[in-house]
Amino acid sequence: MSASPTVHQLSIINHPSAPYLDYIRTGKKHAEGRIYTAKICEMHVGDRRHLTSPSDNLHCKITFLHPYPSFAAML
Repeated sequence: MSASPTVHQLSIINHPSAPYLDYIRTGKKHAEGRIYTAKICEMHVGDRRHLTSPSDNLHCKITFLHPYPSFAAML
């Protein structure tokens, strides 16, 4: 029997000038870049992410991970 996926809680901007949560919900945004911190290192494909903003939230499934050695390398 496989273990249940871990749920990771993260904040995200969802302001009218930068509605990233809305973009994810509608499929306009397919990927998200984050600095590879200890918290992000704990995430695995198949885990769930609970993205929250002050006015909204969304549950997503992690379908792929591409770690980079630095933010500059990701860009």
